[in-house]
Amino acid sequence: MSRPLPIRQLATLVHTSERQLERAFRRETGTAPNRYFRRLRLQHSYWLLKNSDAGISQIAYDCGFSDNSHFTRAFLSEYNKTPTKARLSSDPMPTPEST
Repeated sequence: MSRPLPIRQLATLVHTSERQLERAFRRETGTAPNRYFRRLRLQHSYWLLKNSDAGISQIAYDCGFSDNSHFTRAFLSEYNKTPTKARLSSDPMPTPEST
């Protein structure tokens, strides 16, 4: 989770061009690969907030965000609440379809 593979490397692994991979990915998922992976990292971070005692800075690092501020902005954009509020909330973790 903390180190995403660059699209170039993924394309090489599946023996296609970056452009073809991105087009196929968009066609199948409706989103760009980088955006999709960012959402996965945010979903994992939400799970960690609810299910671990790790600090928010550690979770940000473990999920591949450069710093706490970057993580908080991305989290807020995705979930409309800060990581701290998500951790303290009794609301269940959103399902991927609801985000």
